[in-house]
Amino acid sequence: MMLRYFTIFFTVYLCLITPYYLNLFPARLIHHGVVTLVLLIWLIARARRGGLPVTPLNGALLLTVIVWFASTLVSLDPRMALEHLWFPITHLLFFLIIVDYFQRGREKLVWEALLFSIALVVIVAGAQVIGWLVGSPLLAGTPIGWLDVASNGVPFTPPRVFFPFGVSTWLAAFAAPLTLITFVWSFGVREAIGAWTLRVLALGLLITLLLTASRGGYLALIAAGGMFVLIRLISTGTLISLWRRYRLIVIGVTLAGIGAALL
Repeated sequence: MMLRYFTIFFTVYLCLITPYYLNLFPARLIHHGVVTLVLLIWLIARARRGGLPVTPLNGALLLTVIVWFASTLVSLDPRMALEHLWFPITHLLFFLIIVDYFQRGREKLVWEALLFSIALVVIVAGAQVIGWLVGSPLLAGTPIGWLDVASNGVPFTPPRVFFPFGVSTWLAAFAAPLTLITFVWSFGVREAIGAWTLRVLALGLLITLLLTASRGGYLALIAAGGMFVLIRLISTGTLISLWRRYRLIVIGVTLAGIGAALL
């Protein structure tokens, strides 16, 4: 039970600390200390149980870490390079922690924490939209809202959502993959209320993504959706039947596209 509460709390903490980490130096110091302490405790516990989780990626990950440290030593500013190395190392350890959860049958905790994070992001992003509607500087980050546009004739500008991460592109990077994951996840839930809750969250993430005005986020969602459709077509055998039926058209369009690009 304590592990469940800690997993949810720590995941939510990582979402909430982001804007303060960027803008407040004391928050940055506290965050480095908290995350480092949590990872050290996990590493010690794993060492007592036989070492890091075994995955097919362990060899590649070890080689990657070696390259990271080697590039740090030969960089123009080794001190700054070593400081920035903290981020990829911590993200790598977070990945191994998630693997550890799955290997020990605790995947429910991962999904539960992820669901809480998604709900938090949608709620906070929605609060920023409400702030824009009423012209609240505290919520929207700008004193010009929809009511100001309606009453003073200010040119209409839709809100660019960036809460709770503080940067719109970071928010888009969070929302783009999880929009599709949450929507697909809903079809695996038996209870109707749970399935529709996930679909509402997916819709909230989609609206949030659109309001970030991040082209990278849009492209990520399109790529994720395209890969999902492609995987479904391959797994059901539909792709092979479509290829047999329309292969001449596909080949012709491909050749025409290559020719147009060369011209």
